[in-house]
Amino acid sequence: MAPCFPTQFELRLSGISLIIANISWLTAWWITEIDHDLYQTATNKSVIAFHEKISTSAYRRKVEISCTLIWISFPFLLAAIHGITKFAHVRFHETKGEVLIYLFEKSYILLVGLVVVFGPALMLTITSYDWEYATISDDGTAPNGYYIQLYLMIYMIEFFDCGSILDATFTISYFSLFLYYIYVNSINWSRYCVQICFTLSCCSMCISFLLILFEFADSGFFSPNGDINAGILFIWSYGFKILIGIYFVKISQTKQYKEIKKVFGIKKYDNVGIVSQDDGKTEKYNMTTIDVTKEDDYEE
Repeated sequence: MAPCFPTQFELRLSGISLIIANISWLTAWWITEIDHDLYQTATNKSVIAFHEKISTSAYRRKVEISCTLIWISFPFLLAAIHGITKFAHVRFHETKGEVLIYLFEKSYILLVGLVVVFGPALMLTITSYDWEYATISDDGTAPNGYYIQLYLMIYMIEFFDCGSILDATFTISYFSLFLYYIYVNSINWSRYCVQICFTLSCCSMCISFLLILFEFADSGFFSPNGDINAGILFIWSYGFKILIGIYFVKISQTKQYKEIKKVFGIKKYDNVGIVSQDDGKTEKYNMTTIDVTKEDDYEE
C-alpha cells in the first residue's frame, strides 16, 4: 500500500515545530555558555574559580531556563519528524531513497532522546547539587567535590560533542535525499554535475562535524578552549534545520500544497479500488476484480 500524503496541517505543524525546537536549542546553548577554559583548568586556584563561577544563583537560573527550553522542545521535535518522514515516504516510496529516510529518521530520534533526557540531567546535577561538602584547606587545595564538578562539566561537553555523530547522520542523510531527488529528475549529462555536488557537499559536511567532534589543538579555532572554536560550526546545522522548517511552512500554503499533491498525492491504492484524495474528498472507484485462483486449462 502506498503511503498517505500528509495534510496541510501536518506539513505546517512540522515546519513550525522544527523552527521553534531549533531556536529553543540554540537559545539554551547560548545562555549556558561560560567564559572559562575548562581544558586548561589544572591548578587548585583555577578549579576553585570554576566552582565559584558556575555555582552562583544567576548561572543556576540560566541552567534551569535552558533545561526548560530543552524539555519544551521535545513534543515539537516529535511532531516535526512525523511530518518530515511522512512527506519523504510519499516522495521516495519504493526507491533507493528509502534507505536515507531510515537513516535520518532513526538518527534524529536517537539525538532527541539522548539530548532531552541526559543533557538536562547532567546540567542540573552540575549546578544544583551542593558540592561544598568540604572546605578549602589552609594551603589552598580545592576539595574533591570541586574536581568532580569539573569532570562532570567536561563529560557533559564531550557528550554533546559526540552527539554530532547523530546530528551529522541526520543532516547528511536528509541533504543527500534532496540531491537524490535532483539526480533522478535530471537528464544524463547533468547527472555528473549532481554527483560532483553530492560528493563535495557530503565531504564538507563530514569535515565540519569531524572538526566539532575532534577539537585537537592547544589554542585557536581548532582548540576546545577559547570563546570561538570549531564548536561554533554547530550553528550551521541548526540553520539547516530551520531552513527545512521554513520550506515545510511554505509548501503547506494552499497553492503550493495543491501543486505538490497533484504530483505525489493524487491516488492511493487499497484492496478494493482506487481512492481519490483530491480536495480532501474521499471517493472510491471500484475496479474489476480478476479471479486468479482458478487454473487455466490450456493445452500445449
